[in-house]
Amino acid sequence: MASKRIDYVIGFNADTSKLSSALKQLESQLNNIAVGKINNNTLGIEQIREASNAATVLAANLKAAINVDTGKLDIAKFSRSLQNSNTTLSALSSSLSKIGPQGQQAF
Repeated sequence: MASKRIDYVIGFNADTSKLSSALKQLESQLNNIAVGKINNNTLGIEQIREASNAATVLAANLKAAINVDTGKLDIAKFSRSLQNSNTTLSALSSSLSKIGPQGQQAF
C-alpha cells in the first residue's frame, strides 16, 4: 500500500544582529544604573540602590527570556521569570523612573 506521507526538512537562519545590538545597549544602560553611574546628584542612596536592584533584576529576566536562535523575546518565559523573582514590570518601572531620564530610557 502506498504511503501518503511526505518528509521534508526546513532550515532557516535568523538575523539576530539587531537584537544583539539592542540587548548590548540595554545591558550597558542597566549596568550603568546598577553600578551607580547616574547623572543626578539629587538622588538619595536608597533611590540609587533601589534603581540598581531593579536594573539588575530586569536585565537578568530579559536575558533569560531571549531566544538567541530566533532573536525573539519569549513573553511567557519573561512573565514566568518575573513571577519567580517576585516582582512586576510596574514595580521595576517605578524603581527605574525614580532616577529620572536614564531610568526611564533603560526601562
